[in-house]
Amino acid sequence: TAIKFFPLEEHVLGFNSPMGMANLTHGDYTSVKLLKGAAKLPANALRYPGGTVANYFDWGTQSLDADVIKKVGKPSILRLLRLDLERNDGGLTRVNLDSFLKASELLSFRPFIVPNLFTEQIESIYETVDLVKSRFTNRIYWELGNELSLPIYGKKYAAPGGWNVEIYVKKANQVAKSIRRKYPEDKIGINVSEAVYGRAPGGKNNGHNNVYGKKWDNALSAIDEYDAAIIHPYVFLTDKHYKLFEQQRTDNPVISNNAIYEGQWRWLFSSAQGLPDIYVNKLSDQFPDKNIWVTEVGMSGNMAGNINSESIERLLFNIAYFSSWMRHYPKLESYLYHALLFGNSPHALLYRDYSYTANGLAFAFIKAAVEGGIEVAIPEFESSPTYNGIGPYRDLQVNALAGLYVRSSSGARLLITNTGNQRIILQHTFNGVRVIEYGGDKCTELRTSKIFDLKDLPVREVKGNQVEIKPFSVTLISAILSGSVE
Repeated sequence: TAIKFFPLEEHVLGFNSPMGMANLTHGDYTSVKLLKGAAKLPANALRYPGGTVANYFDWGTQSLDADVIKKVGKPSILRLLRLDLERNDGGLTRVNLDSFLKASELLSFRPFIVPNLFTEQIESIYETVDLVKSRFTNRIYWELGNELSLPIYGKKYAAPGGWNVEIYVKKANQVAKSIRRKYPEDKIGINVSEAVYGRAPGGKNNGHNNVYGKKWDNALSAIDEYDAAIIHPYVFLTDKHYKLFEQQRTDNPVISNNAIYEGQWRWLFSSAQGLPDIYVNKLSDQFPDKNIWVTEVGMSGNMAGNINSESIERLLFNIAYFSSWMRHYPKLESYLYHALLFGNSPHALLYRDYSYTANGLAFAFIKAAVEGGIEVAIPEFESSPTYNGIGPYRDLQVNALAGLYVRSSSGARLLITNTGNQRIILQHTFNGVRVIEYGGDKCTELRTSKIFDLKDLPVREVKGNQVEIKPFSVTLISAILSGSVE
């Protein structure tokens, strides 16, 4: 059965385009490499100049601000600067703004622009906004800073002259009012605090502080002109949670008899189901009339890097997590995965030959489901098997089935993930369906058995009113629009 349908006027999906992509393309967003890769994905929004980079970005040179980074840079940005200097024989990559805006026209993606509120002065920020608008007259989605609510920015790595929420509110208020007055067609998002509990298996995510976060959010009431609250709801996996994972050995494991793997599996899909509600409840209380922009999302933490680019976890997690967030559409206005990367990185979307990683294949399935859609709903599977959650979700019964139900003028599409070990028979009333599926308890063949397009996967025509949903799989069901699912 399906809950309420909503008009799918604009796809919310897109990607953070980090410095790693700029290095790969020498700062040119119109490069064949980027355009060819982005065309294989639901790249309906891209972000410039990236995430942490935005807080240390020199808009005059359109490159990293090496002097500022050497003074107050976080370890991650110091590493990035060092790599950038090494790749360019002591020079810096110019992240070409004009090429980004040109790519927006070529690919018809929504541009998310992040001016540097952290280390640049207010007059320079005004100049940044005017520079962008002089080159691009369509709507811009302005992010007023990147993760500036993190306590670390106000302490160990404070900007020159100090940093606190009062400084942020003053700058953001001035910039937002200027944008609204001069460019009323544009949209504006501000940095709110992240959820403290529910993002890490132990409960609390150490990168955030509840007292600091409440103080930050309360101060934001002084900002008048903005449209959305910006969050980065990463799900964390760290090695300190091994003991918790080891405690998850059960008589009826979901995925294997390996206790650590079993616990890790339960954690990923507990948070995929439960974390969006934690965020939305928090934001609805504090920013009830604002939309939500997720402008970075994915797995984070040192153990996340151990879940390699061909793992079934990444395939199923990305679809299940997006589906859970879509329960809050259209309040959810954007969902940008981190990151638009090619290669062998665990977070990459495509290998260098443009075949899909597990991450990329997940978004290819999502693209196939939503493309051309008129309306979308989140299906409720009344007889879905469940399994126990873990950590802060230990009282949660995780539904093995999750997905999207999309209707278009020509038919209906149902995208389903099964994160459980049971075979499911789906009942429907369509006059036959076409099925594409992929899965198994591992995706180890993705590196060798290349998938460049969903058309590379077997397609089966299924008559009658039943479809088998295999364990540990993603299934895309397409049908003519004359029935429903149960």
